[in-house]
Amino acid sequence: MEAIHTAQRMIQSAPGTPVARTLATLIAAMESEGQFELASLYDLDIETFDLALAILEDWRIDRYYAGQAKLFEHSALTTQS
Repeated sequence: MEAIHTAQRMIQSAPGTPVARTLATLIAAMESEGQFELASLYDLDIETFDLALAILEDWRIDRYYAGQAKLFEHSALTTQS
């Protein structure tokens, strides 16, 4: 989650920059499960590119644990019936 907070700070500090727009678009696409043009990541400097990869990794881990929680909840409801 630290990567997303870092990106939020970058976006808020310079919202009109190409970097901020790319990061904001990436985060919005993940939240909405929408489309994102991966090629736009190559326009980022290496540090920001690494940050974008960290955002993707954090998001994937969060999605995994959310899925596990749903599975646990479903199995608990099934065993109570």
